[in-house]
Amino acid sequence: MIGSEMIPLLKKQDHAYWIALSMKMLHGLGWFLVFPIMPVHARQLGAGPLIVGLLMATPAIFQMSIPLLGGTITAHLGKKRMFRWAFAAGILSAGVYFAAPQYLWLFLGQMLLGTSHAFFEPCFGAHLADLAEPEETSRLLGFAMGLHGINAMVGPATAGYLIDGLNPGAVFVLYMFIMCMGLGLAYFLPATDSMPQTLKMAQLISTSRQDNRIALLSGAVRFALFSSWTLFISWAVFDSFFPIYTEDLGHSVRLLGLFLMIRGVSSTVVRFTAGPLVNLLGLKKLISAALLTSSLSFLALPFISSPMAILGISLISGIAPGIIPVASAALIAEGLPRRHRPVGMALNQTFVGFGRLTGSTTFGYVTETQGLQFTFTSTAAVIAVCTAALAAIGRTAAGGTEEDTSDSIKNS
Repeated sequence: MIGSEMIPLLKKQDHAYWIALSMKMLHGLGWFLVFPIMPVHARQLGAGPLIVGLLMATPAIFQMSIPLLGGTITAHLGKKRMFRWAFAAGILSAGVYFAAPQYLWLFLGQMLLGTSHAFFEPCFGAHLADLAEPEETSRLLGFAMGLHGINAMVGPATAGYLIDGLNPGAVFVLYMFIMCMGLGLAYFLPATDSMPQTLKMAQLISTSRQDNRIALLSGAVRFALFSSWTLFISWAVFDSFFPIYTEDLGHSVRLLGLFLMIRGVSSTVVRFTAGPLVNLLGLKKLISAALLTSSLSFLALPFISSPMAILGISLISGIAPGIIPVASAALIAEGLPRRHRPVGMALNQTFVGFGRLTGSTTFGYVTETQGLQFTFTSTAAVIAVCTAALAAIGRTAAGGTEEDTSDSIKNS
């Protein structure tokens, strides 16, 4: 349920917010249609666990590399253009998925999918930060990501039904149609940027390095980046190997879609109701608590097999994905001046990609050599260690506010 303080805040937002929110819904729905079912589709085309891990890591390479320049590109070329590029890349990826005759072609589709995600997510966070004050940004982001969580329910369930009832081609046709709708909406988005500038490549690289260095001066940003990296290690393991785990247990793709839908329900409920928890614990403690729930869910996963028990784990595993993306974006918005928020959001996307890459490749090899049970247990241990490290980072990053960062910028 939306808090009473959200209603006047939402009413005062102009159509720039609602168009961006609609694009977020469409882009997220496309992602959740194709990404969760990719391990199953790759297995149908003959891929083994290591190939599945590499395939699921491929988007992360582009999520990790493109935002290193993406924040500066967005600041100088404008968010509206970057939104259009994001949906165009999604359309191309849908075409590749649909036409792929073997699993090697899926790598090209995953590259385009990662490019689309790397363009879209930093732009969306920065766009919302431009439309509201810092204290309002976290609430708007929470509301937007809460609605986005609906995609995590609808997307996998729809994909599972289409694969069981028809074939994967139907999923990719629907994905292309959704990306075309988003591209059309992007042309109606009012620009919130100042006049775009054109930079030569050497200037772009130099400016990007300076912008990234300034963003990293904020302790809040450093905490947000490490928490995103930790979350997406676990998220990558879940996305890559949970479908294989349920398939090995003999559960259908349609039932897998139900498991993922329940996980999406959990994330959505958490995003809509996280406000009181933020007030009680604060953003950093809330992130640490969410990571511990993720560790516990991985620890329990190897010891269960019944559908009801897996549904329970799916419910618990949705808590961290519901909280941490919102909390990390809020920390970045509060910790940086407006000019550098696109850079902070882009850096966060880089660490998201790095986490996905780390999780999919490392645990792809672990699964190939040691099996799924060892993968889930070791993932739980990694998350617990990273959570302890976050507590230390939180103590050293105390006071990383926008004012502190502004002072550091002036001194530098």
